[in-house]
Amino acid sequence: MAGLLASGYGCTDSDPVYSCDGLLKDKPLANIQTCVRANWQLHYKKGGITGNLKQAFTDTYLDIRQNDSVYFTYEGTLVAKSVITWKNITDVQGSKTFIMTFSDNSGYPYSWGVWGIENDTLTMYDNANDGFGYALTKLK
Repeated sequence: MAGLLASGYGCTDSDPVYSCDGLLKDKPLANIQTCVRANWQLHYKKGGITGNLKQAFTDTYLDIRQNDSVYFTYEGTLVAKSVITWKNITDVQGSKTFIMTFSDNSGYPYSWGVWGIENDTLTMYDNANDGFGYALTKLK
């Protein structure tokens, strides 16, 4: 029971109580969904072919809603209003996990893994070779 502590991330009265602090990629899908269900601001991505390319964002948001819909706003423009499909796969890093997939308004596919939440920062990653890692904070 000690591991089942509520942190309040996206929780509703009907949700089971899950810990949302720390590593999430090895957790059950319901735990991951509960923890990421919120409106997040994307601050930067880092990675790419050299591993250290970094791009900062000022007006980019990922709004993950109760019904597994996602609204992705990139630098002030809504680029995706889509439904998330969660896939239980072996990711590019060799770990069995759930990957969040959706497409933007032009059909471009996104395939992101949820790494975890630490100190109010959600970290996600591209499920792709030479992908990026993403740092987001929950909007209050």
